[in-house]
Amino acid sequence: MVERATRLRRHRPMVMIDLAVPRDIEPEVGRLDDVYLYSVDDLGRLVQTGTDARRAAVVQAEAIIDLQVSRFIETQQASAHQAPLRQLRAFGEATRTELLERARQQLANGKPADEVLELLAHGLTNRLLHPPTAALRAAALSGDADLTRAAERLFPATPGYRHPPVRPDDADPAP
Repeated sequence: MVERATRLRRHRPMVMIDLAVPRDIEPEVGRLDDVYLYSVDDLGRLVQTGTDARRAAVVQAEAIIDLQVSRFIETQQASAHQAPLRQLRAFGEATRTELLERARQQLANGKPADEVLELLAHGLTNRLLHPPTAALRAAALSGDADLTRAAERLFPATPGYRHPPVRPDDADPAP
């Protein structure tokens, strides 16, 4: 009957779904060209494949969520320790702004540019280095070796020294 139907349909594909238990369509029909036979078992396997794929996707999604939660927690913990960096940067910016404004006024008043630049460089150096210098002096008097070691790491002994580039997995860069 199915062979005759495929000939009448000029071999256009035919999909047949047998949902009956026991089966109403003989399994051999599925071996005919241009006939696609699906049974309840085939649909069950298809559903199982979809279920397995969704389970795998859930595992992947959970891994992504765990990773992002860990990164968020790390970021939160790191930001709790960013206050000293923000203070240092704010101090540097305020000092730069104040001394740059003073230098502009001196230039506007006709002071020679070389002299203004020299005063600006000297003022910036003194203002920026005074707090750490005073703290190191106090540390030396009190025997605070931790601060001295930290200063050795923060302030290189060689002028013109450049820190190596920070890799993404290294410590957090300054904001």
